[in-house]
Formats: sequence, C-alpha cells, structure tokens
Amino acid sequence: MVKPVFFKAQVSSLIATAIDFALTIFLVEVIYVFEIVAAALGTITGGVVNFLLGRNWVFKAEAQPIPKQAFRYVLDW
Repeated sequence: MVKPVFFKAQVSSLIATAIDFALTIFLVEVIYVFEIVAAALGTITGGVVNFLLGRNWVFKAEAQPIPKQAFRYVLDW
C-alpha cells in the first residue's frame, strides 16, 4: 500500500512540474520572452511551489523556520 506522504509528495511534484511547463510555455508563446529566461522563471516558480506544498501540505513542517528549510531545499534542489 502506498503511504500517504509518498502519494502527497508525488502529487506535489506533479503540480510543480505542470506549473513549471505551463509558465514556460505561456512566457515563450504569449509574452514572447526569450526561451532561456522563460525556462529559468518556470523552473524557479516550480521549485517554489514544490517547496511550499511540501512544507505546508506534504510534511506539515510549519513549526520550523522557513529560511532554514528553504536553504536545505535549495541545496538539494
């Protein structure tokens, strides 16, 4: 049986990836931003979304300070 935390982590990753791709495509095709800039903005946005979902929904780790968690997340990311 799949553990709930594992399932939530996969859903969080899927949501972040969808936002990453959607934003990148939107920036390139609609706003006409250079591809490299759009890819960077999409990747950063997806990473932030994944961090926030992981912190607040997947692991419920609101008690720890955000800067410490964000630093460790960026090192791993």
